[in-house]
Amino acid sequence: MSIGLRCRHDRSVRELAAGMFGEGRGYKSVARSLGIPAEAVRKWQQTYRATGRDGLLKMGEKRSRYDFETKVAAARAVVDDGMCVLSTRFEQNGHQFLSSSPTRSGHAF
Repeated sequence: MSIGLRCRHDRSVRELAAGMFGEGRGYKSVARSLGIPAEAVRKWQQTYRATGRDGLLKMGEKRSRYDFETKVAAARAVVDDGMCVLSTRFEQNGHQFLSSSPTRSGHAF
């Protein structure tokens, strides 16, 4: 049996790190200041550089899942249009979604 030993750091710690990154500090310096493994802070810094402060602070939040109706609409578009690659727009609650992920043949929706 595997036990997850990864330590999760809460938003307030990532906020401190974001502030230090904004000051131009490197990941090793931030890791020492916060007492967090440098490898974890290096990943935070990569996220900060790629997505900014907001992206870093959203790490660890649960991702929303598509509801049943959205999944059915996407599957119906693939089946009705005979597409082998799911590349379709569908609308739900006034929001349009675009999905373009390959589907495997033989899988039922």
